[in-house]
Amino acid sequence: MKTARALIFPVICLFSLALALGLPAAPAAAETIYDCAATSNVKRSRYGKGSYIAPTLRLVIDEATGTATVYDSVIAAEHGGPIAAKLARGGNALRLNWSLLAPFRKNRKAKASYSLTLDLTRMTASIRVTVHGEFQDTLGKARCAVAK
Repeated sequence: MKTARALIFPVICLFSLALALGLPAAPAAAETIYDCAATSNVKRSRYGKGSYIAPTLRLVIDEATGTATVYDSVIAAEHGGPIAAKLARGGNALRLNWSLLAPFRKNRKAKASYSLTLDLTRMTASIRVTVHGEFQDTLGKARCAVAK
């Protein structure tokens, strides 16, 4: 019993000291936030310059856990907040895939599948949106920067 108390006391003291100095108790998440400005091959839109590609995107990527979230005006209008994306890494590029229901014709919605490849050396992204039921995919490009 005495040895347990003897071990716990120094740990509590170190934890208290860390809090007093403003050090985090747990390691900070290794998230990287990218802000991207996008253009599209489609000029008509209810969301911005491209039909299903918003003029700005925010990507939150945590490679340590393999998770990513995406947020833009299309997602805000149709989902209300950031959504999860599947994350894969290949060399100096990250690939994100996500889907959502988006307006299609009049009062109908269709599934829109997004694929974004972020080139980490050039800090550019290519975007492809496949709307199930549309004749042609929407393509886009983006310039990205790490948010501060």
